[in-house]
Amino acid sequence: MTSDAETLRISVERVQAPQGTPEVLLDTLAPAHAPLASERALLDIHADGQRIVAPRLSYMEAQRAQRLRLWAERGEFSDVHASALHTSTPTASGAASSTDPLAALQAAYEPPTSSTTTEPASSDAAQVVSKPGTIRESEFVPFRDAMVHQLEVALFHAEQAQNLLGMLIQHSRTEPTNTVLAAQSEYFLDPQSISLSALERALPDEAEPPPPPPLSQRKLVLEEKRASLRRVAALLSQGADELRASHTPERERWLALQQIQRRGWKLTPGRPLMDIERFDTAGTSHHVLQGFGMPVMQGDGSVKEEGARDAWIGYGPSEAPLSVLQRTLAYWADASSSDEAKLAFPDRSWRRLCVQFRDTSQSPPRVWSSASIPEASATDYDAQLYDAQLDAVDMELFRELIAQSGTLSPVLGRTITDHSIELPLSSTLDVRFELVPYGSEDERATSTNLLEADTAWPTLLLHVLRLRMVRGWTRRISALRNTHAAAITVQRPSARSTLMAPLWELYEYTLFLSRLQSFLTKALDHHNTKGTTHATMIWEPYNAIKNVHVWISDLLDVAQDDPQSASPCGGSVLVYVNATYVPVDALRSSMIMQLILRAPSYMVAFFPRHPTPSGLGVRIPLELEQLPSLLLSELAGASASGEASPREAST
Repeated sequence: MTSDAETLRISVERVQAPQGTPEVLLDTLAPAHAPLASERALLDIHADGQRIVAPRLSYMEAQRAQRLRLWAERGEFSDVHASALHTSTPTASGAASSTDPLAALQAAYEPPTSSTTTEPASSDAAQVVSKPGTIRESEFVPFRDAMVHQLEVALFHAEQAQNLLGMLIQHSRTEPTNTVLAAQSEYFLDPQSISLSALERALPDEAEPPPPPPLSQRKLVLEEKRASLRRVAALLSQGADELRASHTPERERWLALQQIQRRGWKLTPGRPLMDIERFDTAGTSHHVLQGFGMPVMQGDGSVKEEGARDAWIGYGPSEAPLSVLQRTLAYWADASSSDEAKLAFPDRSWRRLCVQFRDTSQSPPRVWSSASIPEASATDYDAQLYDAQLDAVDMELFRELIAQSGTLSPVLGRTITDHSIELPLSSTLDVRFELVPYGSEDERATSTNLLEADTAWPTLLLHVLRLRMVRGWTRRISALRNTHAAAITVQRPSARSTLMAPLWELYEYTLFLSRLQSFLTKALDHHNTKGTTHATMIWEPYNAIKNVHVWISDLLDVAQDDPQSASPCGGSVLVYVNATYVPVDALRSSMIMQLILRAPSYMVAFFPRHPTPSGLGVRIPLELEQLPSLLLSELAGASASGEASPREAST
């Protein structure tokens, strides 16, 4: 309680809470904001459902986080002090007192009034207290987003520039594989050409048009553009000249490959799997030469042309074994037009087999040699392949002669070297098989030293040996094919011998009759013991044989002739009731079953009393196991109907 002259003043300020203050007393946990403040971030959930939330921040940490958020959104406030808020600023009305804190606080947030004095601007600026600048949140957030977007765009362009620079460095360090790739660098635009294109591009409407470049710069750009076009035209002209120059050898190359393929030689590209790897054309039918000349694109962007235009040609005989076919391969390399030897033979012996007969009875020995074959020209590829095939056949024939001449070693003393075999036929006559170098001076010397002009016998012997070896290869292939065909086909039962066929059939028929008689006897005994009628049978299994002597003579003749001409071996069995023996014509009234038999085990049953939709009687082929049940059922039916009586049987 004070006097009227005294004024009561209350100052409410935000003070820092001492350490250890309960959170209930703090204003951050007021009842109005308690649910919002108690909601904490979820960090993890265990397998049993227990939730792990972020720990609750203390008052000091919450204030610090709030200050950091304000600094990030509105700027740094470390230079702002509370004393600056109490500085009094004179207002236009002058009603607020310099000692009133509330008025000073309101005056700090009011916009300054415009000065009406005519003092210089330099004196006004000297009187203004320097304060740090601020920015509104509504202006700061769009500005921040724009800056972040510009930084992302700049980072993207920097990465693209770095990748492009790496590609240019790799291209400059890598040597081109052929002249085509080396000439491609000339097509790249020059910097002056790029700048000329930049001058002619469309400008955005909102941007101010740039000032036109000076005339000297435009002249320089146009001159560089003309020079670049001249270089491109010169390069195109040079490429056209090279194409015209290479047209003739390339045409000859492809025609030679087509001729080789048409003549029946086995042709394969240098990279057989190139089409499958590059174009995925497995299973599609294309031309045989489609795989040639197609480069392969590597993963790093380089082009690999090695082997794309090469070819493998198989010149081995088609009847030869697989080991020979694997060695008889010629390689067609993509050589220059000046190189005539385009066919390369990696595994060719370059030797030809020669047969000689030597007569040593005279002082100068007489020699008869096989005729030599002249060497084929380098341009005739078909003749080269035939010569290489003959070399391969002669090499295999020489190996066969070495292996088979061992059987004659006890009789004839042979002499074997690396390239010759000599067999003495008599004391003065020898035969010699020799592998002479193809087209060498030795072969020419051998042909010039002939004392006899007639060389037909050695040549004929050499050709016969070659044909016999090829014939052996053909028989081997036929045997392999027959073995394979026999393995995949169904094995048929082997035919019985012609001599034993009739006897074996008669033996099987005898066994069948024995089993049939056993079944019929058991069935009839069972019916006679339990039935009211008496059943009997007439056993005539060989009544089809009209004359036994003729049948036996035919059986003996069949042993040397066709077994189909033999007389049939068979008969019949009759089953009836209430009769002992009557002629066959009278059995129609009491006959129950008739069996027609044929060798070796064929049987047809006829039941004359069996009812059918068309009347009485049924004829069916039966197996031996089905006969007793059907016979007993027919006998039971006949006994029940009472149609077969003793009186009828006696009549």
